[in-house]
Amino acid sequence: ASALESGDTVVVKWYVKIQSGGDYLLIDQQSYDGPLDNPVIYVITAPATYGLKITITQTAGTVKSFPYQFFLRKTQ
Repeated sequence: ASALESGDTVVVKWYVKIQSGGDYLLIDQQSYDGPLDNPVIYVITAPATYGLKITITQTAGTVKSFPYQFFLRKTQ
């Protein structure tokens, strides 16, 4: 079942740092509205040598909490 209900909206944004000590730069964002056919959001990010930040902000509807999990892909 989807965590989102009718009237709910969330925005997922992902940011990277491109230099040591630099600021996070927004590289992409996606909005989701209402129940989702597939409730799992799969995000593939750009390489993030100096830092990665992903945010989820609920902008409408009943306040929810969202479980999450991160996987690190090892390069050879």
